[in-house]
Amino acid sequence: MSATAGVVPLVLAAGESRRMGEPKPLLRVGGRTFLEQILEQLTQAGLPPAVVVVHPTMRARPDAQAERVVVNPHPRDGMLSSLRVGIRALPADATHALVCLVDMPLVTAATYKAVARQAAELPDSIVLPSHAGHRGHPVAWPRALFEALLTWEGADGARGVLAAHADRIVECAVEDAEVLCDFDTPEDVAGDPRVRRSSE
Repeated sequence: MSATAGVVPLVLAAGESRRMGEPKPLLRVGGRTFLEQILEQLTQAGLPPAVVVVHPTMRARPDAQAERVVVNPHPRDGMLSSLRVGIRALPADATHALVCLVDMPLVTAATYKAVARQAAELPDSIVLPSHAGHRGHPVAWPRALFEALLTWEGADGARGVLAAHADRIVECAVEDAEVLCDFDTPEDVAGDPRVRRSSE
């Protein structure tokens, strides 16, 4: 059995991308879209095929690269709504959802593997990477907290659930500074030579 068995990647790619002005999943790094790059790194990490949550208008869906592609019918309800759609689509034997954000395409396969391995060893813990004392993504949520995520009515969405269960958090120290790097605006893209707009 794999050292990461049961830890299933869940890629959130259904955001409105309002600040970016174009769909973030289709921005490019190297020869791939952000979404393709993340799925490739997850594959290289030896993880199970991902569940991917997409926007209703998403084109070029990664059906061939994912276990399942599901649509968030209400993306304006925010990230927690996408997370809930994804959790409901996970296989029954998933012990953790390794939640990956589509605007963080530079996280390495080694980081995904390290977080997943630690999560597999700690079935009731929330495992997340930390770099230079700062917490980042992806976050591995245990099945024990799926119901809390599905029913949370407090403030701050998934961050609120994380804060409410802070005693379960375990940090996985990594050398990968990209766990802290996301792309939210055109200025973010313009400031990093590794990434391009989808039209370039």
